[in-house]
Amino acid sequence: MRLVTLLLSILESFDNGFTFDFGAGTVKVNKIGDSFGWLLQSSNGRSYINFKYQKSHWDSMDFHSFFGNLTLNRADLHGYIYRLITEDFDFTSQNKCKWNSLQWKYHLKCTTTGCNFIGSGDIDGVAFDNYMKLELNASGPHHFRSGFLKNIFNRPANICLGNELMDEWSGIKTIKWDAHKYRNTWVVSKIKVSVRKPSGPWRSISGKATIDQNIGKFYLSGDDVSIKIRMFPINGLITRHWNATTYHIQALRNNQPHYAIIIPGLKQAPAIKAAVVAQYGWIRQSIDLLKETPISSVLYFLIWADDITGNLNNNFDCSSIVKASLFFARHIKHDIELAAIASETCSKFNTLVVHIIKVIADNLAPLIRATVPATMDKNSNHNTYFEQRWLDILA
Repeated sequence: MRLVTLLLSILESFDNGFTFDFGAGTVKVNKIGDSFGWLLQSSNGRSYINFKYQKSHWDSMDFHSFFGNLTLNRADLHGYIYRLITEDFDFTSQNKCKWNSLQWKYHLKCTTTGCNFIGSGDIDGVAFDNYMKLELNASGPHHFRSGFLKNIFNRPANICLGNELMDEWSGIKTIKWDAHKYRNTWVVSKIKVSVRKPSGPWRSISGKATIDQNIGKFYLSGDDVSIKIRMFPINGLITRHWNATTYHIQALRNNQPHYAIIIPGLKQAPAIKAAVVAQYGWIRQSIDLLKETPISSVLYFLIWADDITGNLNNNFDCSSIVKASLFFARHIKHDIELAAIASETCSKFNTLVVHIIKVIADNLAPLIRATVPATMDKNSNHNTYFEQRWLDILA
């Protein structure tokens, strides 16, 4: 019974997902119909990240809803994970926000006419929240002639003072635009971007844009700033279902290079999918094997986990997918290259996960191998003890 209990606590495989307890925490993934979700949780249950996607249909309209909540305590996180959240993700800030506890919950709902986002939480007990609303007015399928975006971020008071990311996003930001299509060209006759910092005045820049099959041009100006953006496709077109290999975007601020970005188009999707299958296909194969012969497969894996996991190397490294996407982004002012940061993060995360799995497997497998012989011997002290326990319980 001890071995059976151990098997059930380590790995449970079922038709709609799986649960994996790796000692330091638990990973749970589930899918039911048009709903999908996952949960990452520390072993003590104090820290967790929960996500859920749900699709619904009402009044001839599809609704896409995203729910999430997280509670993170610094003491529960591996040092690399903490640095990843507080430093690597906040790559534009010199003054990093170092917290002891973080809580956040959100709900995002989208339809063809727009999206609504509401999020709230606290950092070290000090509240902050974010609200976003996107409105799209369509003149036909996927042809929007006007739109409005509003974002309000109330940063936590007297916490993480000087953090550039929070300072940049705090306050109210709005974007309004009107667009009309003439044959194969979209003309954005009006774009207005307005920003208001807490207790400060409104500041605005406005301009226009044109987008045809071969190039997109945006120009904004106001007060002491001007922004120019140029976008062009490689091996395809812009306005025909975005069916190009990549799209190159160049941004200038006051006539000085500011951003250089390359994003993948639909023609690159097969290469990205192939990279995902090549990198993570072993996970699907593992789940299929567990479902095919759950008892023998799980038993074999646990008994010889140290040998099996010894073959782990780059199994969790997502850098090959970043490379296949052809994604590139460089913040010229700060001399930051996001694709390189993403690849490095993928490699570091892989190293951490593989290390944790190998340590657990090296400690666990010998204990299970020592338990199996006693379990197979009907007259062993091990079985005699559990036999008497069960007889007492069922008497």
